[in-house]
Amino acid sequence: MKQIYTSLQKSFATGAPVKFFSVLLYFYLLPAFEGLTEQYIFSFLTVNCGVGTTTEIFIGTKFFDVGAFGYISFPLLSIQHMTFDLQPGSGKIFSLSPDVDSSEDKLNQTLHTAVAISANEEVVVYGHQRCISGSFRGSAFSVKGIKDLGTDYWVITHQSKGVSQVGIVSTANNTNVVINGMYFNKILNLNKYETFYLGGYYDLTGTHITSNKPVLVLAGNSADTTPNSGTGYEDSFYECFPPVRDWERYFSLVPFPKSNLPFTVKILSVHDRCNIQFDDNSGNLTEVSLGKGKNLDLQSIGNLTINSSEVILVAQFSQGEYGNAEGGNPSMLLTPPYESATRNEFIFPVFGFFEVGRNERNYIDIWLPPGGQTSDILLDNETVAWQKIGENINGYTIVRSTLTSYGLHTLQSDTNITAVVYGFGDFRFHAYSLS
Repeated sequence: MKQIYTSLQKSFATGAPVKFFSVLLYFYLLPAFEGLTEQYIFSFLTVNCGVGTTTEIFIGTKFFDVGAFGYISFPLLSIQHMTFDLQPGSGKIFSLSPDVDSSEDKLNQTLHTAVAISANEEVVVYGHQRCISGSFRGSAFSVKGIKDLGTDYWVITHQSKGVSQVGIVSTANNTNVVINGMYFNKILNLNKYETFYLGGYYDLTGTHITSNKPVLVLAGNSADTTPNSGTGYEDSFYECFPPVRDWERYFSLVPFPKSNLPFTVKILSVHDRCNIQFDDNSGNLTEVSLGKGKNLDLQSIGNLTINSSEVILVAQFSQGEYGNAEGGNPSMLLTPPYESATRNEFIFPVFGFFEVGRNERNYIDIWLPPGGQTSDILLDNETVAWQKIGENINGYTIVRSTLTSYGLHTLQSDTNITAVVYGFGDFRFHAYSLS
């Protein structure tokens, strides 16, 4: 609310035109705005375009029967706040100023680009960036709320060509942050809304980040090829990371849509003698042991189930095509733990690529627990056709369907489920799990 008031003060002080109705509306809504809860503080990393970017966020109600109103603010930037008023079970995409974007020439510096979202009820937030034209890159991710943040993180990135990048966003003043890694070590102090943006031409996987107060951590790459294939098709990707306390032991992976190429899997352990078992659903079992802070890279062409004796972090990377990019560009997905699903209803977006004349497609995958039926699933309030693409060794069925429009979508099930959305055109590809 302070930012709204300050913005109005600046408008009057500089003589900028402010409509009388807007001023009256501000004071009318002041009591309601003062009671809002700040739910999200986050930043965007770099999508290496060489040209301008389109930066968007989707805000949706968390529940189908509860609406929400609030505002988007930019506490350390001179950008006017944006308000929203959502009906139950709805959401909206907002375009943001390019001033919120990071850039590689500001690596290893403290930035003031954070976005904050306050609302009267719980909301869900997703972020999206894409190049306006030219290099055709983009990324999308699910944003973690303040209540889901922590003080102990390890990150996974990928680096074969582009800049590996990590963003650390502070949610409180006097936040002490310690960064320990193979290539980068630093102790720093951040105030609320500040972002430390680090990276370089090296893989930051295994970097350990601790703090005395909750922070948000994002990591990925500004424009990379995956794996080290020499393909010319690069893409930007990054994800919002969970604190170690929310890591899990059981994961189920499937190939990315429309790609016949192997996908890369990275696994990170924070415990000594972490025993990990892989099952490719054909009876072939492989076991490995990882130590604290160690990671494992592997490639798979088909479905893969991962069971671990200790909690681990798992990331999945798609591979760029060789001859043409129709099968997807490089992308990153933090694999959600399928046995820990806690929700059965989702309000989520499909972000558009808007590649005129190109083959854009969007898909959704769902992990159904034993006994779950696709007939019990409503996608946009309708029963739709689902393609079975696998069943893991623990009895979960994985099904896939298409999403044929941009913007708001809804998903409902009789049982708690895990879901992932994939979107791609000829020259961009992204994936994100639903929150």
